[in-house]
Amino acid sequence: MAQNKNIKDYLDRLVGEEGMRTDVNITMTTQTMITLAVGLVTAGVCIVVVANLMKNLIKNHQSEEIKSRLETIIQHLKQLK
Repeated sequence: MAQNKNIKDYLDRLVGEEGMRTDVNITMTTQTMITLAVGLVTAGVCIVVVANLMKNLIKNHQSEEIKSRLETIIQHLKQLK
């Protein structure tokens, strides 16, 4: 049966009575590697999705200001004709 491990167990192994241990072995099983890879890919996808949502949903006030000024310039040019 697999024993559930949490962050406290890992920290207890890293820190001893004398302080930080320097002879720490970390064993990566296939399941751990798959979990780590899936987690990294998921985090990357989440970052891309959030960046695109922020880019597309939040109004860019500078772009709106430029558009309104261009419309004003076009109106003035039409009046000069």
